[in-house]
Amino acid sequence: MNDETKENLSQAIDETVEAAEDIVRHPLTKTLARLGFYTKGFLFIVIGILAILVTVGSKSGELAAPSGALTEVARVPYGKVILIIFIVGGVGHGIWNILRGVADV
Repeated sequence: MNDETKENLSQAIDETVEAAEDIVRHPLTKTLARLGFYTKGFLFIVIGILAILVTVGSKSGELAAPSGALTEVARVPYGKVILIIFIVGGVGHGIWNILRGVADV
């Protein structure tokens, strides 16, 4: 690789990091990141509750499979809304982690 290519690559990396840092500072990104952390915590709570139900023998066959657990969540009142929040929060958390890796936040 010649010096000009190295310089262009270095400049492109610097611009990418700067753009990622700008995105990380954006209020919408911070909101998505928070939602992602809340979703992750809530998801762990739901999985814990489902694990307790499996342990005590309540519908253990249905709850043991991941699709069964999601089906059980979807069946409760507002379950589909909860699943949509899980999706948005999971995507937000994933985007936040990617930006953290790029921008070294």
